[in-house]
Amino acid sequence: MMGSLTVLFGLGVLGALGGLLYLNFRQHRDLHWLYRERVREGTIAEAMFQVREQQEAAAYLHTVLQLPPGSLPPMAGWAAAPDFLLMLAETVLERRPKVVVEFGSGLSTLVIRRCLAMNGEGTLHSYEHDADFAAVTRQRARRLGLPEDITVVPLAPVSGYPGQWYATLGLPTAIDLMVVDGPPRTVHPETRCGAGSLFPHLAPGATVFLDDGKRQGERAVLRRWTQDNPDMTFTLFGNLKGVVIGRKPAKT
Repeated sequence: MMGSLTVLFGLGVLGALGGLLYLNFRQHRDLHWLYRERVREGTIAEAMFQVREQQEAAAYLHTVLQLPPGSLPPMAGWAAAPDFLLMLAETVLERRPKVVVEFGSGLSTLVIRRCLAMNGEGTLHSYEHDADFAAVTRQRARRLGLPEDITVVPLAPVSGYPGQWYATLGLPTAIDLMVVDGPPRTVHPETRCGAGSLFPHLAPGATVFLDDGKRQGERAVLRRWTQDNPDMTFTLFGNLKGVVIGRKPAKT
């Protein structure tokens, strides 16, 4: 009897906490998806912890970027997660890359451009295959007073790699930071592997970011990149969606 009462009490407490968290979400609607997803996968307590973690990352990201709260668009669903964007921002501000190339535009575009503006140096080459999505990102950049340059290119097969990749022309030959957040996995689960064909363009000491590192397709991409590039180091970090960070050795 006592055990049953304890279980019921525990469930009641979790239910109450879940209700309070939901009320808090009225001010963080862009994270509703995360709460629902984590409740399906685990427990209310786990959902509460992860959502709170992302709320804190989003708040601190605005502080790092020196932007008023709520300046950035919702970080929801398929968009880059707050903790990924925070790692990206801190990397750009700390390493001060001169040439940044991004595949798949969106929130990361806004964060990178803001950081480059704060650095007072650096150029972003952003590639996107979806013209409508590029238009949305340009509009959001305009609202923040940031450059709107995004190059829309088609996707095409790349010899030796699964899926399709961006048909880029005139790519810089000394890339300090490469950010891979596209194409979507609907093209092929391992389609982002094609970024590896451009690693010869990386400058010594360059950094590579790969989003969604916890997905099976991206894990396969990580294995392929590790095998094909023994001179580089790749680390999978346990962010919300997982992020792979690759490093090319600097010149000795």
